[in-house]
Amino acid sequence: MAEATTIMGFAVPDKPPGISTALNAGGQGLQTILLSNLTIDVLNETRKLLEPWLELFSSICESAPKKGLKDVYESVLQNVRSEYSRTIDGWIRGLGAQCGSSLVSLFEAYSGYPQLVTMLVNGRLDVALRQRVSRYFNTVYTPTVPNSRLAFQLLSEGQISRAEFSQFCSEEGWPGAYADKLYAVYDRDPDARTAFSWWKRGFLTADEMKQAFRIEGWDASWDETLEKGFSTLPSPMELMRMADFVELPDLWVREKLRANGLTDSDVNYYAGAIEKRPLREEVRGLTAQIVWERQHGRITAEQVTEELNELPILSLEKTLIAQLAERRYAQELVTEGIGSVEARCVGGDATLNSVTAIKNAIIAFGLLEEKANLIAIDFYYRYVFTP
Repeated sequence: MAEATTIMGFAVPDKPPGISTALNAGGQGLQTILLSNLTIDVLNETRKLLEPWLELFSSICESAPKKGLKDVYESVLQNVRSEYSRTIDGWIRGLGAQCGSSLVSLFEAYSGYPQLVTMLVNGRLDVALRQRVSRYFNTVYTPTVPNSRLAFQLLSEGQISRAEFSQFCSEEGWPGAYADKLYAVYDRDPDARTAFSWWKRGFLTADEMKQAFRIEGWDASWDETLEKGFSTLPSPMELMRMADFVELPDLWVREKLRANGLTDSDVNYYAGAIEKRPLREEVRGLTAQIVWERQHGRITAEQVTEELNELPILSLEKTLIAQLAERRYAQELVTEGIGSVEARCVGGDATLNSVTAIKNAIIAFGLLEEKANLIAIDFYYRYVFTP
């Protein structure tokens, strides 16, 4: 009996007689055994020695990581166990009939036994040995450690110390002097715009601001341009409001409008509006005066149009203001007419000796009958009626 070793709790022979040839299970292997005059006793011994190997494979199948894979290996194991027993039985019968080699070849061709044994060997390696050795090697010899950037993240979150950060940098291949340099690169710095804002507020010096430009990748030749680009511009509406209190040069206004991104066409409209904006209240005062003058009959309708055309207002605005002036003039005539009827009543005009006469005189100036009737009653009993 060959000596055995223990694998996963199973006694497995180191080199059983004929085991290598039996595991190969090729036609040439079996023919070699026959030609070597193996006896029936040796074949029975080989049958016994194969059992520990099959038991070992059976336990490996139990630890298969996936159920589908486990089922495949168990099926292969069952076929191998059946076929090797059938092959050895046929082998023994063939020896008795003195036609072992041919009979065994027939069994092999029929059952595909060599392929089953190959699956058994490869499956044993794939299920247990290869993965376990790989995991052990990675755990002991190549454990995963943070790279320098991940180490900096861990340091920032307080998970590791500064010394551990330096150690991880060195394990990544950086010389010891580079740990502080890497830290200086990985830590956050203000971006160019923030640095400019802080400089304006006195938090940074000009040199510190420019250093932030360098960190962000800007060449020194861009310093002046960046400062101008980050400077705040008055918006179009702010310019409009400024014009109420400060006289703004037209060229300066147009320059700021273009800097805000407006097209030349839009600039023309905005610049015109900003130019007229400071005069808006004065223009309103003039239009109100023109309307008053027309209302009280100081100027004609033609003069109203002429006056409005000289003011910086819109065409539709001129039309509406002229219409307002005419309506007020018409109403002023009605008021004056009612006043004249009242004066006649006070003076004792003989034609205004009744409510009806007074009413008709008032209606003649354009007042509605309902309102004229009430005024006529008032005038009659106030100035004409004698008890």
